[in-house]
Order: sequence, then structure tokens, then C-alpha cells
Amino acid sequence: MPRPKTQEEKSDASMRKALKAALALFSRQGYRATSMRQIASRCRLSVGNLSHHFGSQEAIFLRLTDEYWEVLLDAALPPNQ
Repeated sequence: MPRPKTQEEKSDASMRKALKAALALFSRQGYRATSMRQIASRCRLSVGNLSHHFGSQEAIFLRLTDEYWEVLLDAALPPNQ
């Protein structure tokens, strides 16, 4: 029997869904043309929940940018060795 998810696991899963949705929308229509409401709708979260986790659209964008740079600068990647 699968063990029930903790609140932290549920929160992490919601944040991952939101980041994935935001990346898709930002990539397709741009940062300025994307709203928090669109991101929330795409990942099936409420705008309030999205705001609780991130605070703002800019915070979501900055988080995505930080994650991009972490991957890009990973020392294990062949170009970085």
C-alpha cells in the first residue's frame, strides 16, 4: 500500500507543476503575455495557492532562470570539464 504523501511532498509537487506550466507559457507566449491566472489554470492550482508558493510571476521566472543556470553550469557536463 502506498504511503500517504506528506504536506511537504504535496507542496513540492505543486511547485514543480507550476514551474513546468510557467516554463511552457513563458516559452510559447513570452513573460509579459503570461499572467499568474494563466499559470494557475494550466497547472490546476488556484491563483492564491500559486501566490502562496512563489509570491509573484517575477519570482517564478527567477526560479526558472536559477534552475536553468544550475543545469548549464553543472561540473559533470562534458563542456564544463
